[in-house]
Amino acid sequence: MALMRRQSLVKFDAPLCETVIDIPKPQGREVLVRIERCGLCHSDLHIQDGLPTSAAAKSSTPRAA
Repeated sequence: MALMRRQSLVKFDAPLCETVIDIPKPQGREVLVRIERCGLCHSDLHIQDGLPTSAAAKSSTPRAA
């Protein structure tokens, strides 16, 4: 099976964690899209640093992927 890399926020105020996983198979009406590059907005970086950017962000917690 083919593999993909992903970056996950597993702990505030820490670097993103890179993991390698199997590429999931689309199910039903899902499609698989190849992403070659992506960016983060500045508020994403605040969340990674554990700083709230809005009322919604104050209650968000990182989830292990």
